[in-house]
Amino acid sequence: MQVKPLKIAAMTLALMTPALSAQAERYAFITHAVDGDEWWQTMRNAADLAAQQMGVEVQHFNPTNGSLDEMAAILNAVADGGFAGVVTTLPDAQKLSESVVGIQENGSDVIVVNSGTVAQADALGAVMYVGQPDYDAAFAAGQRARADGVDSFLCVNDRPEVPAARERCLGFADGLGLDLAGRELRLSDASDAASIAQRLADDGEAEAVFTLGATAAQSALQALANMPADRTIYHATFDLDEVVVQAIQDGRTAFAIDQQQFLQGYMPIVVFANLHRYGVLPANDIDSGPGFVTRETLGLIASHAGTLR
Repeated sequence: MQVKPLKIAAMTLALMTPALSAQAERYAFITHAVDGDEWWQTMRNAADLAAQQMGVEVQHFNPTNGSLDEMAAILNAVADGGFAGVVTTLPDAQKLSESVVGIQENGSDVIVVNSGTVAQADALGAVMYVGQPDYDAAFAAGQRARADGVDSFLCVNDRPEVPAARERCLGFADGLGLDLAGRELRLSDASDAASIAQRLADDGEAEAVFTLGATAAQSALQALANMPADRTIYHATFDLDEVVVQAIQDGRTAFAIDQQQFLQGYMPIVVFANLHRYGVLPANDIDSGPGFVTRETLGLIASHAGTLR
């Protein structure tokens, strides 16, 4: 199931429709998700579950191809939509900050989720931040890989235009005690398994592949499946889906960093509903991760992979 692409003009008209003019308990949920990336569907499902349980309305929006310019246009359109609150990712604070501030100036509260940092959310006046610190999570992953004997690596960066993506590669390198220079493969398409395979063939010393999301993980696993039989390459990744869960079960992936996107979708809607009904708000931001999923810890996670995990 895909997140529906946004048509800016159509959305603007819909937001101005009198039937949707009542602000109370209407929330917009905006991400930088690319259409077809199933990892984000878990976040959307969680937000919808919270909306059902809390008895509120949530509308979802995302840029069709992950364009940050299109995302800024979405935020600007939503600012005039009369929402009580807006939940948004913040993949590039510099590019999106003006739009986020504009939402608040029009009377809507903002919660930042998933990307960006607590400091950036605070600077923009957001109610709170729900997510995981990308660099810290990747650093811990690098330390874990180092303990497993990894001495060299390739980081597959499938979102090079997003600053947080490079923070993930940098954190992993630092956790291993290695320099990132020369060890980052930048892709414009996360499904480009051929480029990963070619880079690994050219770099015969890479002992590990680190991917920044579930779609890129699938591509890496495809590339690794075609490696020569005498070459074993360690794989670790951010994020889970059904393919990554199966790879962990099979021993092809050492671990996945679980930022628990369920909480990133669920908690903002619950927080907003209680804030606007009762004026209550948690005193702290919410760290949804990182957690580390291994073969030993899969358990209940496997049964919900791709839907709520």
